[in-house]
Amino acid sequence: MSADRWVPVLLLVAVVALAWAGMALGWRRRRARQSHLPAPLAPPADLAAPLVSADGLYVGSVSAGEWLDRVVPHGLGARAAATVHVFWSGLVLERDGSRPLWVPTTDLAGVRRDTGLAGKVTETGGLVVWTWRLGPGLLESGLRPRYAQDATRLVEAITQVRREVV
Repeated sequence: MSADRWVPVLLLVAVVALAWAGMALGWRRRRARQSHLPAPLAPPADLAAPLVSADGLYVGSVSAGEWLDRVVPHGLGARAAATVHVFWSGLVLERDGSRPLWVPTTDLAGVRRDTGLAGKVTETGGLVVWTWRLGPGLLESGLRPRYAQDATRLVEAITQVRREVV
């Protein structure tokens, strides 16, 4: 390869390296800014059979009301294949590559179907988004169910268990 071809290649490599470094720095700063968030609870060992379970894509968690403000600590911002189980006492989220997390019914603040969360946009109502308390703040987490009918079943189940607490 001639010298006049190496210059553009090296410039391109440098631009890509700078972009990756900028993304890593931004992710690190976001983690530091959100470091006050406690680790989510682990599921209790004595759970009965779930009311509803659904497989899908966990799209991440964001600060409530801010659909692009991804929450990074404790792996909450990473997309992954996941299964959600709804129990009378709460919700278990099992994500590939992360430990399961537990959201007690008393910490569930709401549930809805939505179009977008954490940078993931789907068809109208393609995501199930639940709002929950973690430490001092409210978060929203979303799942894109594998099957459309699971979205309705999840929303109905979470709404039902929330009514029992209120």
